[in-house]
Amino acid sequence: MARPTMAALGIILFLASWNNYLWPLLINTQNDMLTAPVALGALIGVTKVSWGGIMVGAVMMTLPMLVMFVLLQRQFVSGIAAGAVK
Repeated sequence: MARPTMAALGIILFLASWNNYLWPLLINTQNDMLTAPVALGALIGVTKVSWGGIMVGAVMMTLPMLVMFVLLQRQFVSGIAAGAVK
């Protein structure tokens, strides 16, 4: 009975940790260990913005979340709907 709720919670927590920006930005000191959101932010320079690189990176960051949602879609929808039933 708790399986859909746990799947929905897993998707939401995965999304929150996947998009985490501030903590890795503050803690990381090595350029070769950047997380994806921080690496995308690094493509924005003072005088030049690499729009092509930012767009490719944004698509690549979106793909794992879309795959996870497609695989767990049934549990996600039933977990959200379970709270709406009287």
